[in-house]
Amino acid sequence: GQSKSASPWQGSATSDVRRELKRVEARIGERRGRLNDRFKAVVGILTELGYVENWTLTEHGGQLLRTFHELDLVICESIRAGHLDDHDPATLAGIVSTFVFEPRRNADNAKPWFSTATSGAAVRGIVGCVAEVQRLESAYGLPATRDVDPGLFAATYGWASGGGLGDILGDEELSGGDFVRSMKQVIDVLSQVSVVAPSEQTRRSAARAIDMVQRGIVDAPVADEVE
Repeated sequence: GQSKSASPWQGSATSDVRRELKRVEARIGERRGRLNDRFKAVVGILTELGYVENWTLTEHGGQLLRTFHELDLVICESIRAGHLDDHDPATLAGIVSTFVFEPRRNADNAKPWFSTATSGAAVRGIVGCVAEVQRLESAYGLPATRDVDPGLFAATYGWASGGGLGDILGDEELSGGDFVRSMKQVIDVLSQVSVVAPSEQTRRSAARAIDMVQRGIVDAPVADEVE
């Protein structure tokens, strides 16, 4: 039979595929290099802060390993510094809200309200922890951890203290749905604090705070949440 001649495009197509494969390989190599650099930077920060020693997790490293949050390092640093210790449950819930609250860009920067002078000092201490983590991230060339914000302290404290949703949201630029989602995030962080905090009093206070926040609409099924 008649033999088939090679397509005039075959050589060109093969060459294009090879070039594309080389580009893909180069991209993978760059990405692997960036991941390796990032890993070394993270280990460097954790070593400086005492979470890793000789490539092994310390006791504090184990605490960090059991903390699941985008601000896990800030939370653990705040626990280590004692900023979550010696607070009543409602106040602790308010302090924990600083880890989860992200204000809208156009929100006014009203002076935050705190239930006690001690809680205000604790939040300022947490802000200091964030600054130290951000300083190290900058030194190691990593993206900066986001800031914390105490703008939800009053609402969280009010809710944990038994306040009504209408009264609490009256002075807040939050929808009911936003508030409920924020409270569920507060509960999530409190549940972790109730496990990893070294202080038994802090663990008890966190567990009690969960019960105080997890009520009413916050404890309702997702479909029943207020928008």
